[in-house]
Amino acid sequence: GKSFRTALTGSRGSGSATVEVQVIKATVNEDLRKELKGSMVGKLAREKDVNRIQTTLYMEGFSSISVTFMGGNMALLRSSVIGEVEKLLRSKNECLEYYFTDLTPWTPDLFAVQREV
Repeated sequence: GKSFRTALTGSRGSGSATVEVQVIKATVNEDLRKELKGSMVGKLAREKDVNRIQTTLYMEGFSSISVTFMGGNMALLRSSVIGEVEKLLRSKNECLEYYFTDLTPWTPDLFAVQREV
């Protein structure tokens, strides 16, 4: 049989480990990337339902802004209307402070460290 170490490293006997790396190539949706460029990512202050945040923003007049749960206690605020997220940040800061502890601009290398399944 195989030892635990051999099974983990993929070695065959006393030789070195052989690891096959698979590269996944994906095409980037440029329209979505441009839309995300003006978006913000927030860390939720409490365990709030993003639907509640979405409803609050809708009632405050920001119907074009969508709130998406990213996992890891993070949510994405984005809008297809250019400048709408910035307008929200300027005008409804107290509302955002209630729901989020931190808001940072979205970047392509940003990712959630935890996912919910």
